[in-house]
Amino acid sequence: MNLYNCHTHIFSTQYVPDNVVGQQDHLGGLTKFLSIRKISRWNPAVLNIAGKLFGGWPGANRVITFAKIGLAATQEKIFDQLVDYYTPWGDVRFVVLTMDMEMMQGGPVPSNLLTQLDEIIRLRSKGNNADRILPFICIDPRNPRYLNGDSIVDFVKPYFEKYGFIGIKLYPALGYFPQDAKMFPLYRWCANNCVPIITHCITGVIHYRGDVSALPPVNNPGNVPYVADNNSSDPKIYQRNFTQPRNYSAILSEIPNLKICLAHYGDDKELIAGKGWPQEINALIQKYPNVYTDMSYIIENTGTFPAIQKSLSTPVLEDRVLFGTDYYVVSKAKLENELANDFRSYMIQQNLHTLFLKSATTNAQKFLSSKFYTAP
Repeated sequence: MNLYNCHTHIFSTQYVPDNVVGQQDHLGGLTKFLSIRKISRWNPAVLNIAGKLFGGWPGANRVITFAKIGLAATQEKIFDQLVDYYTPWGDVRFVVLTMDMEMMQGGPVPSNLLTQLDEIIRLRSKGNNADRILPFICIDPRNPRYLNGDSIVDFVKPYFEKYGFIGIKLYPALGYFPQDAKMFPLYRWCANNCVPIITHCITGVIHYRGDVSALPPVNNPGNVPYVADNNSSDPKIYQRNFTQPRNYSAILSEIPNLKICLAHYGDDKELIAGKGWPQEINALIQKYPNVYTDMSYIIENTGTFPAIQKSLSTPVLEDRVLFGTDYYVVSKAKLENELANDFRSYMIQQNLHTLFLKSATTNAQKFLSSKFYTAP
């Protein structure tokens, strides 16, 4: 039986702007230090010294682990470590989500998306990686390589037709609305070919870092303001306007058969409380035939387990929740093997292992299959 982790990342820091590493309470100085490429170029000795200096601080070792992974020289090294984590699970396939961070005003990016995609293509040519790596192309409609909506479609098609890519990744928190008019030709192409989309649907540390006044105003036609935050000048707060589930109502009302996963189930605390964005996601799942969500990152909080269990036991929802972890981003909170094994063990203890398997097999297979790829 093939298992699928439907939400992973293997991009190295050469694809990340200089100013993206999040400030993490008392660990802000450590994360800032580890983000300086010139200090380490991810020299293991520097990271080991950081471990000795900061290792006594709560959470410091997780941040250092995160740095050791992300600072690897290549995506291949990051992927190899991911595979090692899952060796006891047998045949696991990984949705690998690329990222385009050039437009987020986070500082210089050493290498662009095109280089990242080329590296993925070369990595998939090795061994049985073509079966194990299921790559998604990240699209930011603001990138100057896209003159209009049709040019976005022209850009992605060869990656599907020639190079084995299977889906589209969106990350609106970087500073755009997913219902941007330039995106609709891509959405229609995806719907016509049953191509899956995974979109970031939670707030976090990777977001637009520039002046909020330069962003699209929330009162533009088609944009849905998050009323509590739409006047904030803090981009960390303002990102909620871009990531909220309500934005997808405008898209799905026009293209109701679009296959899209609103990742991270909205928010771990709201999922536990049974309110807010997770409930909005559930409503979209109940209304539209191809809307999904995943449990990536949020399962670092074991308090989400009963809520996810409930969704996996509820008609319609049970078919639309995907297993995913958010490797390696989540490693700042919990190690990959602990994260995945803790949730799976919980479901086994509840005598619900079949529901876990459904999220990692049949649900994933249905979501990932398209004109270009049939999930085995």
